[in-house]
Amino acid sequence: MFRLLQPIRDRLGEPTVALAGFLARLLLYLWLATLLIRKLEELYLKQIQESTAGAVGRLFAAFTDRVAQHADVVTYDGFSVRIVSECFGLLEMAIFSAAVLAFATTWKKRAIGIAFGVPTIYAFNLARILMLLWVGRHANEYFEFIHVYFWQATLILVITSLWLVWIRFVVGDDTGVADETGRD
Repeated sequence: MFRLLQPIRDRLGEPTVALAGFLARLLLYLWLATLLIRKLEELYLKQIQESTAGAVGRLFAAFTDRVAQHADVVTYDGFSVRIVSECFGLLEMAIFSAAVLAFATTWKKRAIGIAFGVPTIYAFNLARILMLLWVGRHANEYFEFIHVYFWQATLILVITSLWLVWIRFVVGDDTGVADETGRD
């Protein structure tokens, strides 16, 4: 099979073939992640919502006594937010993890990337919700813009930056050294 593809590989060149392989793996991992997210939300949505709301409530309580949390709702001095499935960053974690898994390096380095990136994205999402609570209470006229536009762009930058930091400091100079299966 691979001999049949060799003329195509020769014509395209190795960088193009490597990029095509990365993109194909990325799409596969994103599809699998979507299935996993659906299953997690089907089984544990309420628990994840409430635990995220609880974490936000406890973090915010370190700064003020005017915060309350009940189930999936956090209230700060009269302004409330409901934690929904988009709030805890499962999609962002899945996108990051798919990009790490699709990159041609060792499985050990991929595991380090996911172990570093997923908790960082979750913590970033907690900080995002904290800021949204503060903005909603103190600058409500900006809430919609901050929530819909600012944080969406910021999340893209965070995911991309984490991925590039992982490549730079964990994968290092061996990019492309591992074969596309990622074996050591």
